[in-house]
Amino acid sequence: MGNYNDAHLYLLDPNNPSRWIPAEWPLRVAQSGNWGVELTAPAEIAGYRNLKDGSKDVTTAGTAVQLSSSSVSCKKVVVQAKNSNSKSIMVGSSTVKALGEVRGIRLYSSGTFELMVNNLTDVWIDAEVSGEGCTFIYYV
Repeated sequence: MGNYNDAHLYLLDPNNPSRWIPAEWPLRVAQSGNWGVELTAPAEIAGYRNLKDGSKDVTTAGTAVQLSSSSVSCKKVVVQAKNSNSKSIMVGSSTVKALGEVRGIRLYSSGTFELMVNNLTDVWIDAEVSGEGCTFIYYV
């Protein structure tokens, strides 16, 4: 495979512009000749500034609902089926379906699924049982 040297990624601390924070993983790069790497990225890549949460229930089994009907910007969402659910929920896009031709990712009681999305309106759930749903956290 060749010779490799460890290269580390550092990001600027958003709370202290004169401090660089090491990334949590080393990057391995092949070395061939003289080269340099410069990465310019927002500090948010190193972590998320705010964590928020919510919950959503499906009023009518078989009818998908959005986690939010109004626009809520985010970077990541973690959905967890409610512990009290008697059957599964499905997580996905607007075509998610818990009954009939099932579509999406199935979550049973307390099961979780993580999605990298830009808005809570992009995430939909459906349930096998009316009134059941999920809780979720999202990063902004």
